[in-house]
Amino acid sequence: MSLLKQIDSVQKDFEAELSSAIDDSSKLNSLHNKYLSRKGIVSNLFSKLPEVHNKEKPEIGKRLNVLRNKIEESFSKINLKDNNKSKKSAIDLTLPGNHFFKGSLHPITQVMNDISDIFKSIGFSIFPGDEVEDEFYNFEALNIPKYHPARDMQDTYYLNNEKLLRTHTSASQIHFMENNKPPIRIISPGEFIGMKI
Repeated sequence: MSLLKQIDSVQKDFEAELSSAIDDSSKLNSLHNKYLSRKGIVSNLFSKLPEVHNKEKPEIGKRLNVLRNKIEESFSKINLKDNNKSKKSAIDLTLPGNHFFKGSLHPITQVMNDISDIFKSIGFSIFPGDEVEDEFYNFEALNIPKYHPARDMQDTYYLNNEKLLRTHTSASQIHFMENNKPPIRIISPGEFIGMKI
């Protein structure tokens, strides 16, 4: 059988086999390997090209390229259809998104909030105060003398000569008493209220 007839025969065989394997992906894979792999039918036909007479080579080479391109195009169309099906069934972008929780309150914060709610229910005010405090409000106004061990560098974080990080919440009570008249009913839990983890 001449090479041109073999090309026509391979074209017909491929079309027949493709129509029977169109819905089965494993059959399609084996069909792809059968025709387009390195040792497949199309490669085998190309390997016979050197045996052809020189006058016929251009025509047969052209027909072989057309055959290979048609087979590759058939597989590309099938893959494109499969991709379109999977895209349609994938994710519906019109649906509302999933709700993600942003976090929860730290257990200590929850306890402090509960304690604050109890005190509020019996008429107390919540006064958290500032985290950066003056030396006067943090120590002297509370009768902590100048040479008390709590004022040492290892026990108190000084920011500059006058300012420091608050070492307790009693300093905020002094601020509140300066600006409000008695009777005074406050708790000073610090800055933990509402803090998220």
